[in-house]
Amino acid sequence: MTAWPTFRSRAMVADVLTRPRTIGVTDARTGRAHRVTDDEAAAGRHSGCYEAICGARVLAASLTAPDRGRCRPCARAGAR
Repeated sequence: MTAWPTFRSRAMVADVLTRPRTIGVTDARTGRAHRVTDDEAAAGRHSGCYEAICGARVLAASLTAPDRGRCRPCARAGAR
């Protein structure tokens, strides 16, 4: 049986429900892992170029390519 997360306040629930869903994308040029919203991932899927939540333009690396660290602004924004 799966345990459901517990929330301490309505504000926490509201934050989780309103936060945009993101996925991790590794930039082929820098090797940095960035966060990209689902909408941006859908919009850039044909070109492979996305705008990360930090504002950087990301050229998607191969899914098997390991990242060389995370983008700090993306990590902070994704952890809110």
